Amino acid sequence: MDYLEDGKTVFRLRLRLCSSLFPVNERIRDFFVEYDRHTLHTSPPWGSELLEAINSLKNVESTALLQFLQPILNMLLHLIGDGGETLQVVTLLIMFPFCITF
Repeated sequence: MDYLEDGKTVFRLRLRLCSSLFPVNERIRDFFVEYDRHTLHTSPPWGSELLEAINSLKNVESTALLQFLQPILNMLLHLIGDGGETLQVVTLLIMFPFCITF
């Protein structure tokens, strides 16, 4: 969006809209936090905390996962495309039970 004064650009404004999800379940919340850290490059590149958060999703009740299924699957699919090999393998292994359960 450009703001003009006498036909000249005064400044340019760029917005990035973000939505917020606040799950009550601690494991889902940890996954969201670690995913954000990974995508914003504020965590180590190997993503060990993210790997732990992904693995902890196995222990979440299906009713709690169902509420956040779409954003979780979107995040996991994004990791398959952009993550390193280890993240890709772990993500695929966690997604198979999701697909079978739901």
